[in-house]
Amino acid sequence: MGKKGKKKKKIQKKQQQKAMKQRAKKKAMQKKRPATRSQSTEFPGMPGNLPPEVQAKANLMARFAQPLFEMADATDMEEMQNVATLAQVFWEAYQETDLEKRKAKLDELREHYAEVPWATREFDDLTEQLLKRHIYLLSDTHTEEERNRYTREDLEAAMAAEEPAKEKEEVP
Repeated sequence: MGKKGKKKKKIQKKQQQKAMKQRAKKKAMQKKRPATRSQSTEFPGMPGNLPPEVQAKANLMARFAQPLFEMADATDMEEMQNVATLAQVFWEAYQETDLEKRKAKLDELREHYAEVPWATREFDDLTEQLLKRHIYLLSDTHTEEERNRYTREDLEAAMAAEEPAKEKEEVP
């Protein structure tokens, strides 16, 4: 067992050291690699390592606020931030189950919306469409009365990509 055993141990030790070096190099390369891109199609710039529930909420919010984003100029970052803030306030207003509090929030929003230069739609039409979209996406947060106010077709029409005002203009 003398020389053969020692030789095998030396060879094994060298192989282990080589494997450890390769693993260390691989880990160092992984650390240098940029973060993965977002898996969300709604927010392409969003980091991809967000928890699934956060990505799901962001996707829901983007689908909800689509009419707002369509009105604004996508090349102006400040304008897009204002739209995002407005969308969050609308979202919070519709999350409110107390109808009196919701109405108060929407009345506050009406004043801010009137000052926005890119606002092309009437506030009442927009709020109704956004309410329908919110009911479609999150029906559990609304009362039975609110859910029964609109038919399934109305809710699906509100979720359609085109604005109702554009469709009316093309029909005549």
